[in-house]
Amino acid sequence: LISKTHLEITNFNYVLHVLTAFGKHAIEAPVHNTRVIEVILSIHSRLVLISHQNETVLAQMWHKTLSNISTFGTNSDYITRRFAINCLHKALLQYPIEISNKHSFVEPLKLLFQTVLFPLLLQLTKIENERIAMNKFAVKNNEEMSEQLHGSGNEENTDDLRLKLLTLIFQLWLHDMNILLDYDTGNFHTLWYNFLTTIRKFIFMVNKMQRNNSNLVLHCCESLKNVILVFQASNVFQTLADKTENDVWKDTWVILGDCAPNLKQEFVQ
Repeated sequence: LISKTHLEITNFNYVLHVLTAFGKHAIEAPVHNTRVIEVILSIHSRLVLISHQNETVLAQMWHKTLSNISTFGTNSDYITRRFAINCLHKALLQYPIEISNKHSFVEPLKLLFQTVLFPLLLQLTKIENERIAMNKFAVKNNEEMSEQLHGSGNEENTDDLRLKLLTLIFQLWLHDMNILLDYDTGNFHTLWYNFLTTIRKFIFMVNKMQRNNSNLVLHCCESLKNVILVFQASNVFQTLADKTENDVWKDTWVILGDCAPNLKQEFVQ
């Protein structure tokens, strides 16, 4: 009721804090985490009204609600994690907020990548790697229970949340990179290096899995290749080099060289 009728700029942060704390219960809690996430997503969809169309305030609220949803992405409960990732996708891509003053969203957008999505990808990958490894171990050592295990948690019958979040990050990067390039060209290379470093760590984490995860790494490299091709077509690397006096193209392959050698061979002769 409070989130629907009494939410204002003055109590916005407090309400989100209470909701997030209230949602962090065990699976058997009276109010499941997913219900709390739904409420936060509902708040997110009404930010234009709550902020009274003040786009500076709106941008800050936008980052805050997404950050709160993301905290459930590393919950111990798989269903909660999956629901949180799906809601992030809805908030960012299915129902994006339309703004006229895009400059006001530059810093919140950078913060979203640097403090929310990049760390979430690595934290979630660690959790999902452990979940998948445990399921495989259980199936291997309890063949008579394999059917039950497959029905209640095996990765073959559940979404790969690593792939879901990775895909979301790449889609959002391509969707919003022009805002960052247009309004923050001088600092974009730093965000780009952070992006590449995160992807590098992700690839190494996935490759550590005992069972072959080549399809996930391949998808990651293909998505990265697409981003680089878009950058080349838009002359981004040269623009950044001219603006920052950094050889961003060379630095890109310094970061990616040992984790994506085949991709490097496609671009660097």
